[in-house]
Amino acid sequence: MSAARVSFEGGNLERELKTYGVLGLTLVPRIDKNGEYLPKLTRAEFDAVQGEKDVISSDAVLQKLNPYVASMSLEFPRDGKE
Repeated sequence: MSAARVSFEGGNLERELKTYGVLGLTLVPRIDKNGEYLPKLTRAEFDAVQGEKDVISSDAVLQKLNPYVASMSLEFPRDGKE
């Protein structure tokens, strides 16, 4: 589970960053010594957040996992002159 791009729903932070690029966050769930998510998820919950998909921060499964931000990146805009 990780997030490659983040939307701030048109809020202040999104407006502030717009001229600089797109902020990306890598969210990492907490895991036990066997590599299982903590807290444990049902199969349906796992499928709801796993893979390349949009998940909003208010999503119940994401809230349950309470992941931490492992890294942040800024994708700079391209000028179109490649």
